Amino acid sequence: MGFKDLPDFAHMAAITFVDAVAFREEVTLPVLFHELVHVVQYELLGVGQFVSLYVEGFLNGGGYEGIPLEKNAYELDARFSANPKLSFEVEAEVRAWKDNGRF
Repeated sequence: MGFKDLPDFAHMAAITFVDAVAFREEVTLPVLFHELVHVVQYELLGVGQFVSLYVEGFLNGGGYEGIPLEKNAYELDARFSANPKLSFEVEAEVRAWKDNGRF
């Protein structure tokens, strides 16, 4: 179909399908947190909008690293990993990205 630079799913630690997470390797807290951010994204956006935004982000963002849904999950994961004792509300953070058109 002419797509270039598709993600290599064989090297992904995990992948989320709505509310189910499939892990390829040992579950770590950062990977679990990242994938649970995707669960929240699916919940707030719905499956159709999540998939549409994911594909658009991939095509328009220059690959996997340019997908805004991934950027959101990595940003929140980094914040959590930097200080796991500092609490914040993931749903509110994802909603803010959505409401501000960052996806």
